[in-house]
Amino acid sequence: MTPSRSSSAVPASGPCCACSGPTAASRSVTTPQPWILALSLPRGLRQVVVLCARVATGLLGLASLLAAHAPEASTATQDPPSAQMQQVELVRLVDRFAQKLQLEVRFERGQLTGTVATRPLENLSDAELWSLTHRALESQGLTTIQLPGEEAITIVKLDEAGNRARFEQQDLSKARAGYVKVLHELRHKSPADVLPTIQQIMSGSGVWAMAVGKTNSILLADLRPKLDQVFELLRVLDVEPPAPSQPIRVFPIRNRSALELADFLNRLVGTGFLGPTGQPTQVPGPPSVPPPATQETPLPATALLAELGRVVLSADATTNCVFAIGDAGLLDKLEGLLKTLDVISSQVMLEVLILNLSDSDATDLGVEIRSIKDSGTILSLTSLFGLGAPNPAAGLVPPIASGFTSVVLNPGDYSVLLNALQVLNRGRALNIPRILVNSNQKAKLASVLQTPFLSTNATQVVATTTLGGTQDAGTTIEVKPQIAEGDHLTLEYSIILSTFVGPASDPSLPPPRQQNTLNSAATIPDGYTVALGGLETTSETEGINQVPVLGSLPLIGWLFSSESTKVEHSRFYVFIRASILRSSDFQHLKFLSDVEMHRADVDPGWPEVEPVLIR
Repeated sequence: MTPSRSSSAVPASGPCCACSGPTAASRSVTTPQPWILALSLPRGLRQVVVLCARVATGLLGLASLLAAHAPEASTATQDPPSAQMQQVELVRLVDRFAQKLQLEVRFERGQLTGTVATRPLENLSDAELWSLTHRALESQGLTTIQLPGEEAITIVKLDEAGNRARFEQQDLSKARAGYVKVLHELRHKSPADVLPTIQQIMSGSGVWAMAVGKTNSILLADLRPKLDQVFELLRVLDVEPPAPSQPIRVFPIRNRSALELADFLNRLVGTGFLGPTGQPTQVPGPPSVPPPATQETPLPATALLAELGRVVLSADATTNCVFAIGDAGLLDKLEGLLKTLDVISSQVMLEVLILNLSDSDATDLGVEIRSIKDSGTILSLTSLFGLGAPNPAAGLVPPIASGFTSVVLNPGDYSVLLNALQVLNRGRALNIPRILVNSNQKAKLASVLQTPFLSTNATQVVATTTLGGTQDAGTTIEVKPQIAEGDHLTLEYSIILSTFVGPASDPSLPPPRQQNTLNSAATIPDGYTVALGGLETTSETEGINQVPVLGSLPLIGWLFSSESTKVEHSRFYVFIRASILRSSDFQHLKFLSDVEMHRADVDPGWPEVEPVLIR
């Protein structure tokens, strides 16, 4: 449709003419008559005034004529916007879009119906053509995506795009489809902080905006223009919050060691539990932690134990307090944690019965013969083993030895001594120590014999003998009880039994020692007894002193020998009974202590309450 346009021109006529404009309306300009001015002005001056008036009238008419023809000229050179619009089929628009942007576009012809009002396609830039095509597709519930592993663009329904589109890089400058899906990692904020704001601008079919599990990432899927707005918004939202003023809190510890708790919290901070909200704690290298507090090297009052993340912990051994500097929210979390940890630990009464049984059987049997013949030449024949047979020449009977002893003496001729002895020993050693220990703490019982040995330092001038040290032998028991659920106890125990097995071969060396060790763990009910040990040792020794050849003769060989037999048997047992003391007012402990003091006939020293008559 070509709009009609019309124009008219009216030439200027003189000082007193009328000019017609484009709307056919007329206007006139009247010039004052010269003779009116001639009444009061001289002749020469009147002519000047009339000339000026005519010039002004001519200029005014020219201006009116130009104003009347100016709109017509503008109308003749400029067409209205509707004259440049045309209707283009959607299929043709998509083909032109693929051709100009050099893209492979896959679609079904039946999907694309209808027309689009647009300027001539040849006059559109690449960006304008991309935007126009996707707006037209969106109006029909369609969009373009890139499938995983493909470079071509596929036209699909908008509500199916989220499930089929591939993941794009966070930089969308290389994305060519109209619908994109991106996995975005937040740097400073949590998904719960940004998703409510993002979801307000992401609405419609096929929109995804959700957190990804327990990570700090969010999944976004929408039309490309909307995602550009979302990322602009994320640049404003996902920023590091300004560092607030960090308050300091003092937590008095009532029932445990502040240094122990601070050391535990130091390790807990390293796991990220007390890190900034929504951001895991970045754990640097191991912090400079002072050695644990001991009696020899006490910690200073403000020993720094942790400075990780956004929490700084200090412990004061004198006041038994924990100092914390950090965010108010983290300090509240720390306060709740300290209330859980700072409790009175249940105690365990350990009764240990150490039983050592030993028995031995030693038998000695020996015969000694002494004979003297004096026929000018004295001939002496003896078979001695240290039993004390009398000398025939002396004619005296020696003191009788232990056991059965028989002596036959013919003075001046011979003597015979028979000795038989059996020694039986039975031993029983019983120790019943008791010790009170907190749950999950180690208790140690030791009964040790120390044997010293010498050390000799020899020089060219003099040799110096000093104490070289001691060798320990005895019984050491270590028990660590832990209260489990249902009034059960888990006992970790270690038993070390060591004994000296002979004298030292040299004064400068310790005596030989035998050591038996037993380590294990067991779970028992409260108040039950566990039997440990049962270590048994049996030693058999047989010795024979005899005259060669004669002592080996059958039947009569015993007359020329001395025999000794020794059998030793020892057994070691440990019985441990563990009882839980849960009373917060320590009534259980008071009762057990009173029983033991009464058994030892010791006054407990508690004041007795007696009624008093008040008048």
